[in-house]
Order: sequence, then C-alpha cells, then structure tokens
Amino acid sequence: MTRLRPITAIFSLAIALGMLGALRGPAWTQDDVAPEETGSFAPVVEEEEGAAGPPLIPLTLPPVILPGAKPRLAVTANPGPAGKDLPFYESGQPLDDKLLAGKLSASLSRPELEKVRFGLHAIDLSTDEPLVEVGGRTMLNPASNQKVLTTAVALLKLGPEYRFATEIRSLAQPTAEGALKGDLYLVGGGDPWMVVEQVYRLAAELYAVGLRKIEGDLVVDQSFFDDVYQGPGWEQDDSNAAYQAPMGALSVNFNTIAVYVTPAANGQPPAVGVLPLSPYLKIDNTAVTSEHARSAVIVDAPKDGDKNKLVVTGTIHPKSGRRIFFVKIDNPPLFAGWAIHDALKKVGIEVKGKVVVRKAPESSEVLYKFLSPPLATLISLVNKYSNNHMAEQILKTVGAETRGAPGTWDKGLQTMHEVIEQELAFPANGYVLKNGSGLGDVNQIPPELLTRMLSRMYHDPQVGPEYMTSMAVAGRDGTLRSNYRDEALRGKLRAKTGTLEQVIALSGYLLTRSGRMLAVSLVFNDCLGKDRWRLRRIQEEVFALLADWDPGDLPAEGRKKKE
Repeated sequence: MTRLRPITAIFSLAIALGMLGALRGPAWTQDDVAPEETGSFAPVVEEEEGAAGPPLIPLTLPPVILPGAKPRLAVTANPGPAGKDLPFYESGQPLDDKLLAGKLSASLSRPELEKVRFGLHAIDLSTDEPLVEVGGRTMLNPASNQKVLTTAVALLKLGPEYRFATEIRSLAQPTAEGALKGDLYLVGGGDPWMVVEQVYRLAAELYAVGLRKIEGDLVVDQSFFDDVYQGPGWEQDDSNAAYQAPMGALSVNFNTIAVYVTPAANGQPPAVGVLPLSPYLKIDNTAVTSEHARSAVIVDAPKDGDKNKLVVTGTIHPKSGRRIFFVKIDNPPLFAGWAIHDALKKVGIEVKGKVVVRKAPESSEVLYKFLSPPLATLISLVNKYSNNHMAEQILKTVGAETRGAPGTWDKGLQTMHEVIEQELAFPANGYVLKNGSGLGDVNQIPPELLTRMLSRMYHDPQVGPEYMTSMAVAGRDGTLRSNYRDEALRGKLRAKTGTLEQVIALSGYLLTRSGRMLAVSLVFNDCLGKDRWRLRRIQEEVFALLADWDPGDLPAEGRKKKE
C-alpha cells in the first residue's frame, strides 16, 4: 500500500492540474497506450511500431487552377467617402451573381479601407473555380493565417496519425528494485504538447513500470532539432511574452511559466506560485499588497546565467483576487529537464544527479517511449486556438522527418515550398515564407495561395476531414467562439483567424445557403491606427454576403443534400 501512495497522489495532482489546464485551454489524457508503454522495462523494437503511420496514397485531385484564372464574379473595390453612410448588410436574402457582385463591391469600397492594403479570394469548391478575386494575388502579411499552410503541409507529410515520441533511454537496465545505475536520457522528439499534465503523466508512468531511483544525471538530448531556439520574426519583439517562446526538441508547457500572484494582508508581499514547478527558476518577489494603490503587478523573467529569474514587482490590492501571468523562458532543454526532474521526485522517483544537456550515446537502449496525442488532434489546438509554439514545433518536426535530423526552420520551409510549388503549381516568386506561425511581418502570402491550399485539402479524403475540423467554428469554439453569431455564419464558417497590430485576417471554409462550400480568404494589412471594430464589421459583412450566395445552378447532388 505504501508504494501506491505516490501514484495516487500524482493522479490527484493530475486531476487538479487538468482543471487548471481547462482554464488555460483544452487538455486531455493520453487515452490509448502503445504496446511498448505497458509492463516492465524492455527494449523497444523500432520495426514493430513507429510514430508515423503508412504513407498517404497518391490521389487524382481536381486540376489546379493556376494563379490568374478569371473569377466568376466581377467585383471591384474603390474605397472612399462615397460609402460612408452605407448601412451594414443584414443577412437573410438569397443573392444571385449580380446582386452579390454589387454588394461585395460596395462593402469593399467603404472609406475605412481607403488606406488599408487588402486582398479577397474565394473558390467555389463544387467546381474548384475562382468565385471572387480582389487583390487576391497581393502579397500580404497573413499573421496567424500562416498556420493554414503549416498545418496542411504537416498533415500531408506526416499523416493524421503521426505521434511525437519522447524516448527514455539508458545504458543499462534498472535493477529488480527499480534502481538505475547511471544516467537517464530524455530524448526529445519535438512534442508540442508536453504540457504540465503530460509531464506528470510521464513521471507517473515511469513509476508505474517500476523505476524508483536514478543514481546518475538526468540528461536531456535535444539533437532532433538544431540549437536555434528563436525563429525569424522573433527579433522584432524583445519582450518576455509567452506567444514568442523559444523552440526545443524537448519542450515543456510551451516553454512558458504560469505565474500566480495572490494578494496577502495589507503591507505584505503577495504569494507567488509557478507552474511548472522546478529548480530552474529563482523567484525575486518585491511586490507589495496595498489597499491604498491600484493593482499594477509587473512580472518579468530576465536571463540568469543559463536559467531565468522570475522578478515580480509593483502593487496588488487585497481585494483584487488572484492574477495569472504567462512569461517565456530562454533555455528549453534545461527548463524541460528540471521540470521533469521535479515531477519524478514528486511521484517518488529519486534522482541523485543534476540536469545536463548532451546527446545520448548511440549504444543507449530505449527503456520507455512516451507518445503525444495524434497530429490530427494537435492541429486542432493549433488552428482553433492559434498556438504559435505548437505551429513552430510542428514545422521543425516536418523538416526533421522529411529532410533528416536535426529539424530546422529552413528544412521545414523547404518542404512547404515543395508542396506549394509542386502540388499547387504556385509560382515561387509569388509568396515569402519565413516561419510557421505567422509571428512578426516576415511572411508575405497572397490570399489566393491560402484558398488554393484550402481547396487542396478539402478534396483529399485522407487528410481533408481532419484538416477541416481543426478550424475554429463561428459562434461555437476557438478564436471564433464569440464572433460571427449571425445565423448566416454561425456553425457554417470554419476558419483560421489572424491578428497583429497591422493585420486582421480570416481564411477558411464557408457553407452557403445554396449548399455550396467555398474556400475564402480575406486579409487586411496596415490596420494600425484604424477603427478595428469597423474593419472587423466589414470582414463579417463580406463573409455574410458570400454565405447568402444562391446562383440557382447548384449541381444536382448538392441540391439534393440541401433539400
């Protein structure tokens, strides 16, 4: 019974952490276990099971519509004061080609767009022909619409069932008593979802299969990726914001720290707690609880040698309640190693040594393999909640799997270029790729490229269903949960949002009142200083207009489904 207590304790902790995770975003447990993850320690035979499934079957897809194909509707845009008093469109009426073209032209001629660079492109997926094109070939900053391309290429190259593997290795087998006479190697495989809950699950599973003591060091091997932690675009923001956390082959909690600041009695320092728990971080808390000042807590995490120091300053009012902040760290492998070190300790596994970073010996054996959820599940988190870290981890993994380790940004982007230029026949000089998440202003993507990729995925039954359901659903979930609740769009629009100071973008699938499915991309640039509410209202108006398109010539099969 004594031996079971740590496991019971960690399962209770995992439940509590799961509740905390629900506040941060969706989380789940690893509900299916690979054969090598059960029983006692034993070497893994790689030929019996790998992280990826069989290769996708080559398909005969609809012919590619080359950039420049003439759209069905003649829509123009002449932004200026003439459209100042034009009321916003109220959906509910069927629009034929002529009505739709006129209303779209009026919407795109509103004065708010006078100094905004923008592009609109839509494809009728029943014919795979362009429906609307206004600046659709203009290279624009897509913001997080870049993830439309990144996740598509990942599904095509890795497959929906791909799992990221973290290997636990050693040079010797543990003793019958569970003692490992040497180092334990943590070999990262690029897992983008090694959140706190997963870290404790990994530790609990190692305890469950018999590990009790590690007499050597805990060694982090991150050779699956290169040592470049920050990608193109990161240099444009020197803050400690969690949305630009670094990458690593072994990364924990998106390489961010959750900081919980709870007020105390007046004049006393607030309580400061962090997740994940680990000796990686030193806390310097000089903040004060004050009933005479407004809450103004500042949390920073500057470098402290090869680690980070958490610095909490400012004031917090006694009645303000707990505040939660998220900050990035700078040393992914060391941060991950110490987080796992702490989790092992909490479940009852003693670690005698320290955390070090180096490559595992070739002669080491796999004791245990911890697998992520399938890629199809992970890209839903990327697209529905716009997770930058996960997108970049996936991109570097694509590079490693298609061009050999170590995974790099260049290798991942080369594979993306290959898909775009060979499968979509899109010209190499028509776009610019620099990262996988859309951070910064380094990517330049025309809306037509986004709709061509949406079309490519829609027509592929091997990856299309997973890809389509990964998008946020208007009025229901993800970044569109609170938006587009109009009956014409709610539940009928599945799309990826994109937002930066200069960018408002939306690309995805739209089901029209006539039963047709459209691939649509609308990107606004140079939005700084503009009325963002009005720009978003125009964006919604354009999608609502397209949703009411009913030309009366729906193919028989589609009209039967509608009835």
